[in-house]
Amino acid sequence: MGRTISVPNRGEIITMLHATKTVSAAFIIAASCLGVSASGDYNPSLDIVPMHEIAPLDLDWLTEDDRLRDEESLPYRFAQPHESFITPGNDGIWDRDDSGRLRWRMRISSKGAPHLNFGFEHYDMPASAEMMIESVDKWSIRGPFTADDAQEGELWTPMVMGDDLFITITCNDADRFQLEEGVILTKINVGYRGFQTPQSDRGTSEACNHDVECPLCDEWWNEIPAIAMYTINGSLVCSGSMINNTSNNEDPLFMTADHCGVRASNDQALVVYWNHQNSFCRTPGSSQSGGNGNGNYNQTTAGSQFLTTNSTYDCCLIRLNSSPQESYGITYAGWSRSNSNAGGRVIHHPQTAEKRCSSIDALYSNSQYWGVNYDEGRTDYGSSGSPLFNSNRQIIGMLCCGGSFCSNDSDDYYGKAFIGHWSGLAPYLDPQGTNQQSVDTLNPNNLNTGACCWLGNCYQVEEENCNNVDGDYQGLGTTCGSVDCANPDPTGACCTGTTCSISSQANCSGTYLGDDTDCSDDPCAPDPTGACCVGTTCVITTEAGCSGSYKGDDTTCSGSSCLADTDAFSGLAYSIVGQNLVDDAEPTWTVDVYAVLGDGCRLDAVAGDTSTTKMISTTSSFYQNQYGGNTSASINPALYSAFPDLRYDSFVTIGSLDQTGNNLADIGIDFNAFENGGAIDSSDGSWFITPDDAQGDSGEFSNESCESGNGVRIARLTVRDLSASVYVEALFQGKDASGITWQATGSMSIVNDNCNVLCEGDTNTDGIVNVSDLLAVIASWGDPYDVNDLLTVIANWNCGL
Repeated sequence: MGRTISVPNRGEIITMLHATKTVSAAFIIAASCLGVSASGDYNPSLDIVPMHEIAPLDLDWLTEDDRLRDEESLPYRFAQPHESFITPGNDGIWDRDDSGRLRWRMRISSKGAPHLNFGFEHYDMPASAEMMIESVDKWSIRGPFTADDAQEGELWTPMVMGDDLFITITCNDADRFQLEEGVILTKINVGYRGFQTPQSDRGTSEACNHDVECPLCDEWWNEIPAIAMYTINGSLVCSGSMINNTSNNEDPLFMTADHCGVRASNDQALVVYWNHQNSFCRTPGSSQSGGNGNGNYNQTTAGSQFLTTNSTYDCCLIRLNSSPQESYGITYAGWSRSNSNAGGRVIHHPQTAEKRCSSIDALYSNSQYWGVNYDEGRTDYGSSGSPLFNSNRQIIGMLCCGGSFCSNDSDDYYGKAFIGHWSGLAPYLDPQGTNQQSVDTLNPNNLNTGACCWLGNCYQVEEENCNNVDGDYQGLGTTCGSVDCANPDPTGACCTGTTCSISSQANCSGTYLGDDTDCSDDPCAPDPTGACCVGTTCVITTEAGCSGSYKGDDTTCSGSSCLADTDAFSGLAYSIVGQNLVDDAEPTWTVDVYAVLGDGCRLDAVAGDTSTTKMISTTSSFYQNQYGGNTSASINPALYSAFPDLRYDSFVTIGSLDQTGNNLADIGIDFNAFENGGAIDSSDGSWFITPDDAQGDSGEFSNESCESGNGVRIARLTVRDLSASVYVEALFQGKDASGITWQATGSMSIVNDNCNVLCEGDTNTDGIVNVSDLLAVIASWGDPYDVNDLLTVIANWNCGL
């Protein structure tokens, strides 16, 4: 289809070399400098180069470990990392090459490995130095790597085929000391699958998938070059996409999935592989389609800058340290913030294989994800992070998870990053703050021209030049190969976002306004937008695009614009459990914190957001029991008799005081500070239960005024220093008595104002002695309770009311 150049295989190259009667002097010189004769014979003198050898990998163990990793939806692993500390100052051998330059060499081997790659986490290469990495048989060569290849003081190399490689660095005499001190090989990643590994079960996608050269992707030629696969830390692989911004300025932004693991701590350990795709369409379902193709891994970019990530919507945005070479022909994919569900294609790299294309049978909204059921093609491990395009060829999500394979018809899920994490993406995708809802793919390789039909002939020119001769302009980016100027299609105004151009209807990638229409009077001006409430979720969209309640033009989502007035939640309350209930070096007091709810209402989640980050804090510190945990789901009541202080550990909850029948879960909260007595801070996390978990049902409790209240316990906290205070602030969600979802925010300052006297017989420590305590004694009869505890409950009946 003319979009890629077929690279001859090794046999074809050998045939061409034998057919060539002359060999250039440059080839002879290059070969001799690499220690190989012009005829390609191996030089035995290379055996003197010291070798760092890594034992063959345990493939049986890796196979089982990869199965477990797949069950946990971890990124696809293709290599096993090995720590090293190899430097030109302490290892290898020094001599001179044929030109007289200093040369350092080291040999790295791991028998049976199909490929290796390296991480130099300390890389200060002298300006005169060059490094080559090559297999012993000279078939696979990477380099030269120079000082210009440093990525924030690091260098991570692309994959090199072979299990026995040479690292060679040459430099000027004056730069030897800098080289000895400045270059340290710290990671040797030993491959075992992927990257066209010969084993039939490694490195290939399943046969049902379609190459991007197949008809299924014919109309997606503008988006295909944007998609790439990348490795992280030299051992994991995912897919991702270059992505456009509203400035159309070729900012090298690259988007992928959060779970692939790119972070600020490892963003330099990224190597992107471009245009790895088959040169022709292999028949889907054939054995050829299920095997290795003829794509190559020669087009790479290394290093990046971590920008933003979001685990809930499983998205990650980075900026590459350098733009891909112009010769790669890379494009920048468009995107949309729309909540519409018209699906187009998924373009991805399954298991490091050649780029594939899958079409969509059904696309539906599923909470923070787009659910996808495929028509043609599927995804596989390694496809994580690949983009989901809508029918307008704009990305609407990145692949998170799912169970789709050729062998089934299961669904995949793509995070709604452009809806749910727009606040994190906007500074980069909309740097001028235009509030655009979408942008189209930017193709800088064919930026200003289109096909122009004039006097029955076709010319590739700019629109203005076509109009100057009264030609029939077919649209920006069209080519003469796709236009029949003997019978040209009628043209009209085409709106691509807010940009108007003249195009035929077939070549309009946006909204076609009709034959013979023009771009006068700004017909593509955007419709006004405002706040749209879908349930309790607020998005900014047009009135026509709002699938819920439109609040009016120019309204915003600030505050709680979509939270319905509700009597379900009336604030927070607390109940002092007692003082000095634990064996601690300082005086302590223990308090239960409650969300106060209306009768019949329930609580399902407690969350922090960007405006509510300090969820629980104290002016002193929180007591933490070594046998406890951060949530009530970690409190084991079987340990109470041996460790009675465990009852008064500090933890968060919904309803329950221990793990008995407890379905509490949490996401996105870093409890590290809390575990050490500090605060709980979260701008994007929560603890929660499902709406059918009984522990979220409201019930009676005694509040700080010794009055009866109705609500759900959200925390038990034991605080050091009797004069200390506690502050609680959070976003709450649940259902009212009629089953309607409510959301509200609440906050409270708490001091040790103990109107509640700790009641003997209060076995469940809710501040009241009643039938609940009697049932607790009976339920745990013999361990730890006996007849004395029963009599204590009866003697103190109704204490706390």
